[in-house]
Amino acid sequence: MLLALGACQPPADEVASGQPISVVPVLTEDPVDEIVSRFRFKTRSLFNKRDFGELEKLAKQIREDKAVFPHGGRKIFGIYSSFEPRRSEPESLWQLHDEIYQQWLEEYPESVTAHVAYANFWVEYAWKARGGGYADTVSDEDWALFYERLAKAQEVLDLASDLSEQDPHWWRVSLQVAMGDGWDADAFDQLVDDGHAYDPTYWGIDTIRAFSLLPRWYGESGDWEAYAESVARLPDGLGDEAYARIVLYTKRYYDNVFRETDASWPQTKRGLDQIIRKYPESLSLLSNAARLACVAGDAQAARKYFNLLNQRYYDRAWESEAEYIDFYRWAFAAKKQRLLK
Repeated sequence: MLLALGACQPPADEVASGQPISVVPVLTEDPVDEIVSRFRFKTRSLFNKRDFGELEKLAKQIREDKAVFPHGGRKIFGIYSSFEPRRSEPESLWQLHDEIYQQWLEEYPESVTAHVAYANFWVEYAWKARGGGYADTVSDEDWALFYERLAKAQEVLDLASDLSEQDPHWWRVSLQVAMGDGWDADAFDQLVDDGHAYDPTYWGIDTIRAFSLLPRWYGESGDWEAYAESVARLPDGLGDEAYARIVLYTKRYYDNVFRETDASWPQTKRGLDQIIRKYPESLSLLSNAARLACVAGDAQAARKYFNLLNQRYYDRAWESEAEYIDFYRWAFAAKKQRLLK
């Protein structure tokens, strides 16, 4: 049963009668968020100051180390995302960024970092022109700008492909261009295969490919779930962790991802457990694991995650504090019911 606003409701038949389970959520920030914010501030400051030499050294080291944040996100992704203006920013800021990128490329013409960052800029700039509305709400002029800017992005990506150094984020940006341009499935698959051959653990490639396979884009029912299965089987990949990463990314497009799709809760759970063991500092990951266990109807797993949370409430992972409380009570009431039988 779904609540009116799309939030998930605990199964009514598993809620115990009598006194409700005691829970006092404590609003808590994720310490990893602060680590990521500091990193992004540092890299954006270097970009704003046009300290390209320092950016080059930082990006090169991060690529070589395959460095990750304490939630498993790759730091190279963090660099590129830190440069992006908000789409609501005025045109003057986008023009300033264009100027900075051109200077960076002039000073470091063989830099894969500068090329990938500039291509990413053009993709974001394209979506600024198009906007986020339905296709029939976009003017002919804005469509023309959208495709013109995507072509610019592809041009920069093509230049980067001839460089001696490669970057896994090149494939993610290329997939975003492919989505905008509507490439056929074979071209998508070849791009993904090439990215996996370079770095099968860069799950940023997999989340964007799964996104492109949603029915709202180019997929049909079951497509992104089948893709997630195939990624979990990649040699030298992340296994079930990659599957869980894809579910974590796509869940936002469903009220209940396990009820509305072919996504496997058991495989997701295996992946989540792997992730939590590797990244125990991340309150976001643990909170999202708890909520996914709840929407999957797995009270035992939910209790495990809630016990690890110890009543910490990370509000970005839940529809509301009330939802957190309802699911907490459901998970522990389900155990009480079984003990009373």
